[in-house]
Amino acid sequence: MMKTMKLSFIFNSFILLLLSACSKSEQNQVLTFQTRFEQQNLSCDQTVKYNDTWLELSQIQLYLSDFSIKSEQGEWQTLTMTTSPYQTSNVALLGLSCGENKTGKDNWQVTFTDNVNLATASGIRFKLGVPFELNHLNPLTQPSPLNVSSMFWGWQTGHKFMRLEMLTKQMTTVKTSEQQQQGNWLFHLGSTGCSAPSVVRAPKQACKYANVVDVELALVQQSNNKQTIVTIDLSRLLSGISLTAEQSCQSARSDKSCQQLFQRLGLIDNSGAGQQLFKVKNEK
Repeated sequence: MMKTMKLSFIFNSFILLLLSACSKSEQNQVLTFQTRFEQQNLSCDQTVKYNDTWLELSQIQLYLSDFSIKSEQGEWQTLTMTTSPYQTSNVALLGLSCGENKTGKDNWQVTFTDNVNLATASGIRFKLGVPFELNHLNPLTQPSPLNVSSMFWGWQTGHKFMRLEMLTKQMTTVKTSEQQQQGNWLFHLGSTGCSAPSVVRAPKQACKYANVVDVELALVQQSNNKQTIVTIDLSRLLSGISLTAEQSCQSARSDKSCQQLFQRLGLIDNSGAGQQLFKVKNEK
């Protein structure tokens, strides 16, 4: 009887260790993103105050690609993603559309193959954008998530790398009462200056303005197997920008609103500081 109990204890302990190891391994293969405005997590049906305006998220979706991690020895390793409805081996679609949120169609994680250990990495880099060789292909024949029609401009310009849309409610005083002026502000990031015989033809050479954002972030090793979260900080991106429909941006570099946004993304040569949208949040 004692021998049977001892064997049972050993077996159960082994199973627990195995499950714990699998859990840690899986966690070290997943990179989680989170959208925030200042210190507040941002999701659908939620408002944040920005100057004299209340903002409500309508949609935020981003294509991220070309991930690699930096080892403790300072060497970079290219990462391969698992395939799913949200990612190919090299391109992932993150975010949500609030009109679809009730059906659960949102994604904030990038999952890599089993030869990756994020826990020991000292840095990570990736691109906000779709590689040129994939950007202008027919979305009807592309694997998910490169077949999402709402994230595609057309063959000539390709995909929207980032689609950010917000409902704005501005308080105005009329005599002794307050009224709300409601509007919509949007930012669609994608390549421009793409040369092709027509808008329904793909360019053979790279676009004049690729508008692909290079992101490189330092990572700190976490104790107790806690996750490192990459924050998408909209307050840093939008700081000082007037969020009205007239100030929306469709990646036209001649627009002042686009110039401000591009500077925050490190897409203008004289910006100096690099991108300000992504940062690392270490769990406590």
